[in-house]
Amino acid sequence: MELFENISSLDFLHFSFKSINYQTQLAEAQVKTKQLCGCSAHLKSFGAHKVVYVKFNFQFMGGSLGCAEGEKIHRCVDYCIQHKLPLIIDAQSGGVRMQEGVLALMQMSSTVTSLDQFKKHQMPSISIFRDPCFGGTSASFMYQTDIQIGIKGARMGFAGPQVIQNTIFDGDQNKFDSSVPAGFQTIDRQAEQGFCDLVVTEEELDSKLELLLSILANKFIPSSHDIDSQKLLQKEEFSYKECRGPLHTSPSTYVDQLVLKKLDFQSDGAIQVSLGNIESGNALIINSVHNSSSALSGLGTPIGYRQVAKFVRLASRLNITIISIVDTAGALPSPEAEDKSQAQAISDCLAAFSQSKALIISIITGEGGSGGALALAGGNVVACLQKSFYNVISPEGGVSILQHSAYSASEKDKMKSDFSVNCEILANAQKCYSYDIHQLGIVDALIPTDNVYSELKKFIIHQQNVYSQFSGEELVQKRQARFRNLSKFAEIQDIKAEFVSAMNHISVPSQKAKKVQPAIDSETTKLVQFIAEKTINNTKKLSTKEIIIPQFTQQVEPQYPTPKQVLLSKGPKAVQEFIKNSKHVYITDTSFRDAHQSLAATRHRKLELVTAAHVLEKSGMPYQNLFSAECWGGATFDTALRFLQEDPWARLKKMSSAIPNTLTQMLLRGANAVGYTRYPDNVIKNFIIEAAKNGMDVFRVFDAFNDLDQMALCVDTVLNETQKLVEVCICFTGELMSENETVYTLNYYKNLASNIYKRWPNAHFICIKDMAGLVTPQMAEPLITAIQEATENQIPIHFHTHDTSGGQIATCMAMARAGVKIIDCASASMSGLTSQPCMQTFLKFMDQLSPELEKNLQTYDSYWLQVRQLYAQTFETDISTVRAPCADIYTSQIPGGQISNLHQQCIQMGLGDRFDELKRMYATVNQLFGNVIKVTPSSKVVGDLALFMLQNNYTYEQVTDQIQMRGVNFPESTRDFLQGGIGVPHVGFNQKLVKAVFQLTDEELNNRKLSQAVAQPIDLQQLQIQVQKQRPYGNSVLDSLSAALYPKVFSDFVALEAKNSRLVPQLPAAVFMNGMTIGQSIKINTNQTLKLMRIKNPEINGDRPLVFELDGQMMNIVVKRKIEVKKEIKMATSNPGDHASLVLGVIETTAAQKNEIVKKGQLLLKISSAKLEVKVTAKKDGIVKDILKEGDKVVPGALVAQIE
Repeated sequence: MELFENISSLDFLHFSFKSINYQTQLAEAQVKTKQLCGCSAHLKSFGAHKVVYVKFNFQFMGGSLGCAEGEKIHRCVDYCIQHKLPLIIDAQSGGVRMQEGVLALMQMSSTVTSLDQFKKHQMPSISIFRDPCFGGTSASFMYQTDIQIGIKGARMGFAGPQVIQNTIFDGDQNKFDSSVPAGFQTIDRQAEQGFCDLVVTEEELDSKLELLLSILANKFIPSSHDIDSQKLLQKEEFSYKECRGPLHTSPSTYVDQLVLKKLDFQSDGAIQVSLGNIESGNALIINSVHNSSSALSGLGTPIGYRQVAKFVRLASRLNITIISIVDTAGALPSPEAEDKSQAQAISDCLAAFSQSKALIISIITGEGGSGGALALAGGNVVACLQKSFYNVISPEGGVSILQHSAYSASEKDKMKSDFSVNCEILANAQKCYSYDIHQLGIVDALIPTDNVYSELKKFIIHQQNVYSQFSGEELVQKRQARFRNLSKFAEIQDIKAEFVSAMNHISVPSQKAKKVQPAIDSETTKLVQFIAEKTINNTKKLSTKEIIIPQFTQQVEPQYPTPKQVLLSKGPKAVQEFIKNSKHVYITDTSFRDAHQSLAATRHRKLELVTAAHVLEKSGMPYQNLFSAECWGGATFDTALRFLQEDPWARLKKMSSAIPNTLTQMLLRGANAVGYTRYPDNVIKNFIIEAAKNGMDVFRVFDAFNDLDQMALCVDTVLNETQKLVEVCICFTGELMSENETVYTLNYYKNLASNIYKRWPNAHFICIKDMAGLVTPQMAEPLITAIQEATENQIPIHFHTHDTSGGQIATCMAMARAGVKIIDCASASMSGLTSQPCMQTFLKFMDQLSPELEKNLQTYDSYWLQVRQLYAQTFETDISTVRAPCADIYTSQIPGGQISNLHQQCIQMGLGDRFDELKRMYATVNQLFGNVIKVTPSSKVVGDLALFMLQNNYTYEQVTDQIQMRGVNFPESTRDFLQGGIGVPHVGFNQKLVKAVFQLTDEELNNRKLSQAVAQPIDLQQLQIQVQKQRPYGNSVLDSLSAALYPKVFSDFVALEAKNSRLVPQLPAAVFMNGMTIGQSIKINTNQTLKLMRIKNPEINGDRPLVFELDGQMMNIVVKRKIEVKKEIKMATSNPGDHASLVLGVIETTAAQKNEIVKKGQLLLKISSAKLEVKVTAKKDGIVKDILKEGDKVVPGALVAQIE
């Protein structure tokens, strides 16, 4: 029989939107479904049980909720109340119907009100969630029924997935999919979370409804055959442990014996709620669940307790007896349970029991543990089995708390061995066993364990008969009175006398003087804060494993005096003669500098390098084949200050003292010193003198364009101002053996060597610096012969190369046989690819390894292997620069020492996946520059422009087109190079490129002058005064040189020292990069031990507390949550006044202010992108309307300044 079929939806708003007309939509839906609105109502029977069944039809405008649907629900509720019938609402709906506006929205509230009125009557209501069920339907009446049932697999929620995806994830499907939990917005997950009581298949639905309705209809009838079987039981001795374990009968077994038929609702796995029939009628059954022997089995969760509270309130309203069978150690003590407010769930459960107007019978069948058990045992009558116990805390938990006060610190072993016995003692002391709690009135009855199922049935029927005479209000009063009376206390009249009496019962221990902990100094505190921040911000969870220092087993007998010993005893000229007369090839170990510059972006730190130097010293290698250890200069100076928070001068001193019998060696970039620009002569001269004083022995000097004038100051200073060694470099490029080579021919190199010899006949060594690994074995003999002829064979030759091609071990051997005296190699684990060839392999091939030295060098390399593996986590990732030899190196000609740095820049600029393109672009720029020699700083110039062109997708033709490049701000290194800032390549400059970059006319191009003027001297004494104030604990002479070379980098370094502590260089690399792990200990301040004890849960504001121990003293450190304020990036338009960024980076400095009047060509700001710098100048005269601030992030095309 259909009810209220005449209620029809109405287009009262006369709604239309473009081609959509609601009146038409209604007509189509009504014809299609043969319904006047989106839901129908019928009288329906399930077995013998009649209900009012409301069903939403998804075919009628998505089953949406409108005014007619709301009215039909109201009338069905009234009908159910009038005829005392249950109500079932079966919904498949998309939500509230938008075509009826806010009036449709109001149906959410009005239907909830109707169902609230329905609950004042003793009839059940049930809702059924079908697929889909969203929006205002699920968020209103569907969750206000007594029981929620879901069809398995149904989707349900409030906001639709598309709304969530577009609102929260900017429409990104992948972000949405990776962020939402498994089973998101399904009825199955809702059930797991406690928001659906039963999940059934479509086929099961009717039978489950019939079972549920039949149980609810089977009301309790008092029995005339009631027998009170209770008798006083004798106390029985047993252990509380007998009430646990797999051999102990589970509550589910008791339920199966008591209940004739039942319907189980969704369970949290620890508490089961069911509606069932027992002999005397229907009942709500609540029982603990033990599914395994796990200690966590049966521990209730917030979901379980909240479900119990919900059904207890339902039983109260329908006057259904509640039977709880309890056997649990308590509530689940887990982070997830606490996060879902276990305390509130238990409290609500206690309140539901306390306020219930239904009879509640609670039975403890094993363990009644703490509040987790009490929450399920709040009955009018509470009983327990003869073998059971009920306690405020488990015996194990109680002993764990109390035993530390009962045993001394020296009795730890005894305390551990006594634990089990102490648990039994405590259980008896707390009188938690069944007989004791019965005597205390905590339980009302003891049920014998013999014939236990029969006894339980009798007990329940008897209690139902006893309490059937009371109304619901009376049941509440009796239950509340019962628990109110469960208390023991005293009321004291003379409080003062009581305190005196108490004092007489205790002995006051003598006060021991507390040990005063020394205050932790500020540097240490800052260091620990730094470690804590690294620990928390180590998002990649990289290794924090410490490096093991290897021990040598072989004794290597010294064969010769070392070159360092010769230098110290006889001077630099004697070293030259010593090497020149040597019968074997010597090695420079580059592991300490160029190897890690090439492989790991120069990121190896002082601590590991100095340790490696000590290991090298013990290996015996310095007394056999070792010329020097290259350990300073190049990019190390900049990197130490900029990235590693280290003073590069401290590294030099430590390295020199660690290898007292080995020459230290550095790379010096001529007029560019250890930087990327031209420096004043007095800075370079003083730098060399101080480096020599502080431990540097060999100065390898080069110029990017083999310009001897650019090297002169460095070479002359070493020769005339120090007693050290100098190597004059010939930087190699080109295809020497090719007929097509017209620039870098054999004569070019021979003439260059001749000029070196004529200018510095007393130079100690000539170094062939093959930065990209372009020298082949075939070139060795003609090249070395030419240089020897040019120098009258008076200057020994040192060869440097990179193994990028994979074949340079052969070249090194060919060079040695051609007459080279010293070869650059790296230890095996630091060799190959963009680094140098393998030292151990080269010596083996040259037959220069004794068995003892061979084993020791393997041991030496085991240290480097650990170092490389550590740094590889960050600097040699899966998308690393070079994972195998590169056949394209002869095309790209990228120096080995530049590749890893270039790749890091590529990643930082968002071009990491285009590195292969960058290598091709590098070759393009090289041709654009006329095939220049590529070594720092010229290689950086090539790399910067290649990155710039790749970022903006410029071609060779475009960047040489003056019209297309109008208004383009080129990298500062490109402009400086084309102005002669780092010297003039002997091939000259590309004039078309010069015109395009500087926007010159032909006349301006012909008349332009290069900026090769010598940089003005710096007042180093004044700078010393300045840095002494900045860094009073430092060496002002050395610091002034650092500040002169890198002014901003040095200032930033000092600021980091002040923030993070001067002790940072003491940290192992793993800790410096990744922080510490819990339980890890490290040494700081030479002899102090720092241990990370705990990383606490984040505070509500996101701050993270950590606990460290420093020599037994606790330190509580808080890492503040990093809050990044996202600033919207505006993009430049075609407006002539808009100035755009052409790179991804940050604003380094601003040179103009808002509302400032500027002239065309005036500097506005400088953008930094990795190490690439771009100056943005005004495109026209005008007023600065807007300009970004220092630190602002930019992307290509971003608006950085606007001029009106």
